[in-house]
Amino acid sequence: MATYRIAKDGHPYLTHGYPVLDVKQHEDVRFSTYQVNTGGERVFERSGFVDGDRVSEETFFALLLDGDLYNEARPNGIKAAAIPNRVLAYMDDEVRRKRLDQIKVSGNVFLCDIVEMLKPHFLDPLDALSTASWLCIYRHWKAHIDKTQIR
Repeated sequence: MATYRIAKDGHPYLTHGYPVLDVKQHEDVRFSTYQVNTGGERVFERSGFVDGDRVSEETFFALLLDGDLYNEARPNGIKAAAIPNRVLAYMDDEVRRKRLDQIKVSGNVFLCDIVEMLKPHFLDPLDALSTASWLCIYRHWKAHIDKTQIR
């Protein structure tokens, strides 16, 4: 489980994390501290996170895909191929159930932008964040699939 933390200097970071797939498609269960880039800072701030809050798996992966979470092992985040199958199965269910594939998002838009776009349609900012996170993962996965099918 990933936990949102705020350092004494005010900079947010995450402890622990969730397993990602390594190059051989095995789950890499090494958990560590993740630094948060500007886009991630905006996501947490606008969603009302406070020190000690749990970060959902979908938000963790969306931020990691955007490169808004990083550490020494993953200095630029991850590629969509590193998403575990169970997360992709949840994503597929969320996309179908909420018809996320019908939401029009133009351009190269990151999680922080998608959250802002969806936030007015939700009463709870965490519900908006969850939906935006699944949509972000879906967009990264779809782009990955489209690239691999071209080859």
